[in-house]
Order: sequence, then structure tokens, then C-alpha cells
Amino acid sequence: MTSTASDLLAADPASPGAAARAHQALLRLPSHERDAISMTLYQGMSCRLVASALRVPEGSVRSWIRSGLGRISRELFTDPVVAPIVDPVLGSVVGPAVGPA
Repeated sequence: MTSTASDLLAADPASPGAAARAHQALLRLPSHERDAISMTLYQGMSCRLVASALRVPEGSVRSWIRSGLGRISRELFTDPVVAPIVDPVLGSVVGPAVGPA
């Protein structure tokens, strides 16, 4: 089974290896991306609820999640086939971890 940035972030942050690196990468994100990912992944909030809580458009929240997961994926993985970006709310692949060269 292939791990994604979302899978690794959902793992125990105290675990060794990739999960711990994913949590460190999350902490380095801009606060708006980090908050959007944390609220959806750890608190189970929908994008609509996150948008309401942060008083921003829902599209901004979705964009921040995709951007943040992309940053984390690029930091953790080098092969885009191995590291798809999966939207934690929609559960669907939203793009490769890195763009074409």
C-alpha cells in the first residue's frame, strides 16, 4: 500500500520515520494551510465548517489544503507516482506530488 501525505499525517506523530517527518513538515507550513489541514484531518471538520470557523470562502480552504499537502508531499517524496496528493475531505487524488519537469 502506498502512503500519502494525508496517511502519514494521520499516523502517530511520535512514530519514527516518515510520519514524524510529515508532522514536522506540517509545522513548517504557513499558518493558514496548517490550520486548514489540521482542522479537517485531526478535528474531522468539513471544508465548509473550517471556512465558517475561519471566516473565509470555502474555496480558499480547499486551496490551502491542496497547497499544504502538496508542499508536504514534495518535501517527503520524490516520485509523483508514489506520492499522490489526496484531499483528506474528499478522499480523492487531487494531483501529483510534483509537477512535470
